[in-house]
Amino acid sequence: MSASTTLSLKRAFTGIILGYVCLTALIVGVGVLSAQFSRTGARKTAEMSELLLPALQDLAGLQDAALRYHLANLEFVTGRDEEIQKRKLEEAARQRRDLERHAQALDGRLQALNSGISRAALTAAVGQYDGAVERLRAALKANDFTEAMRLLDTEVAAASAAVDAALAKLTEQVSSQALVNGGETSAILARNLKFGVTLSIAVGALGLAGSGLVFWLSRRISRPLQQAMTQMHEFTESTATASVQISNSSQLLADGASQQAASLEETSASLEEMSGMTRRNAEAAENAKQIAGATRTAVEAGSAGMQRMNTAMEGIKSSSDEIAKIIKTIDEIAFQTNILALNAAVEAARAGEAGAGFAVVAEEVRALAQRSATAAKETAEKIEAALAKSAEGTRTSAEVSGMLTQIVEQVRRMDTLVAEIATASREQSEGITQVNKAVSAMDNVTQSNASTAEESAAAAEQLSAQSRELKGVVEQLRGLIGGGAAAQPREADVSPAVVAPAARAPRRPVAHAPGAAHA
Repeated sequence: MSASTTLSLKRAFTGIILGYVCLTALIVGVGVLSAQFSRTGARKTAEMSELLLPALQDLAGLQDAALRYHLANLEFVTGRDEEIQKRKLEEAARQRRDLERHAQALDGRLQALNSGISRAALTAAVGQYDGAVERLRAALKANDFTEAMRLLDTEVAAASAAVDAALAKLTEQVSSQALVNGGETSAILARNLKFGVTLSIAVGALGLAGSGLVFWLSRRISRPLQQAMTQMHEFTESTATASVQISNSSQLLADGASQQAASLEETSASLEEMSGMTRRNAEAAENAKQIAGATRTAVEAGSAGMQRMNTAMEGIKSSSDEIAKIIKTIDEIAFQTNILALNAAVEAARAGEAGAGFAVVAEEVRALAQRSATAAKETAEKIEAALAKSAEGTRTSAEVSGMLTQIVEQVRRMDTLVAEIATASREQSEGITQVNKAVSAMDNVTQSNASTAEESAAAAEQLSAQSRELKGVVEQLRGLIGGGAAAQPREADVSPAVVAPAARAPRRPVAHAPGAAHA
């Protein structure tokens, strides 16, 4: 073997060793980074499933409880008797407890997220609404309907709008945080996929380098190195096996990344659907507010009608009292007329000079008759006025009945809206359940990716060990090359001596073998 060939072999071996070391370091580094990214993805997935999605569920429960709390207070105002008002007070208290329970659960999750989201505005708005409702109930208890209607139209309505606005803002903040979390998870998956592809390329390059090395050595090195080449070929096959294993693991990582991307798309779609349901709840709340205003107007009109009816009834009572007095006067006049008639009869019996007394009596009878006519006329007028008052009272009663019918219809529409809101909340809960399932699937895939990354790291470690063994074989080749150069004049005698030690101890330097010493 010539000196130039020996030098080229040494340079080739040095380059191959450095290439194997670099590729092995690259594979190990990619495996470690892939495992780290998988752990980060698992943490983001857990944050989504354990904090953000339950927080959205708590917000949905808060919206439902706040709306039912407001509707119970409105139905308390329109209650017809004490039994209905008592039931509505109990319903309002129950919804207030539900609202507080969801708020406390939301506080815990917001603190765990550590994202700076606070429900201070919601707490203040709910406190303002509670105060307005207490003042409204106090006014109703004092029968001050004018003040109650004013509170319902101003303070209660404003506080309810503030609660709705605070809930909408909280929902928007938590949804934005969920979308940010999903974007970060997608970026982590993209990095995992990128590193998996890099790992596959590196493994392929390592396999090609090993195969090229075997082919090159088989063409350039003579028979004394055949056994060492056979060992290198075995190491290359082991490396190829590990490369296939790492390639399969990388493919599994890529498939897992694709599955996680699909799960993220499903999560995004579910979040969009939940956003639509939230808008529907807001629209239903606005409709309920308008119906409450119409109910307030109907109640005010009913109250005014009742006042007019009371006034008409008082007028009827006064007219009836006056008619009774007039009738009593007519009775007295009739009684006196009867007595005078008897006296006139007596005086008439005494005709003659006593006829003058009869004339006086007749005059008195005539005066009494005039008084009776006047009283009868006044009685007719009073009776007509009483009839008019009665007709007005009848019309007012019909108006009040119609207004109460309108109130009942408004309450029925309000119940229908509550049913629609309940349906939307149930659909929203189902959407959140679907998101939970998708996140669970993402979590499973992330765990699988982490396991695959660990397997890739183990395979990379195995490649590193095989590279060290290959380095020992290369050292043997260097010894063989040095021995071949020194014994070139007696190449026919050296070759058998070299082959035998190589067959006995492939990892021991051949320069110290007995054959080499003899040469």
